[in-house]
This record gives sequence, structure tokens and C-alpha cells, in this order.
Amino acid sequence: MATIVEIETAIRKLQPHNLKVLHDLIEQMLEDELNFTDEFKASMERGWQDIDAGRVRKEEPGAVGAGG
Repeated sequence: MATIVEIETAIRKLQPHNLKVLHDLIEQMLEDELNFTDEFKASMERGWQDIDAGRVRKEEPGAVGAGG
């Protein structure tokens, strides 16, 4: 079985469309397990629309002002 590092490396190599397909698959799996509220689902959809439209900024881990 692949390690988390191997999976992360493979994910970073995905084309945007395939990344969205993977996201949808994981989201469906989590929804089945966690039973997300409609409000949360709508919030996630708005976030993905923002990403698709380029209305985001990338913060590097450890950068000044980064949340991590």
C-alpha cells in the first residue's frame, strides 16, 4: 500500500481536471461517512468555484502570516 507521502506526490502531479475528479470522489466518501449538512456542502462548492475561477491565493507553509 502507498504511503501518504507517495499519495501526496502523485496528487500534486495531477492535472486540474483529474484533481477535481479525485476531490469529488473523496468528498462523496466523506459525505457517506460524515453526513455533511447542506450549508457545509454549499460552502465547499463555493470554495471549489473560487479555485476554478482563480479567486484564491496560495500560502506556503511557514510563510509570514500563514495559518500553519
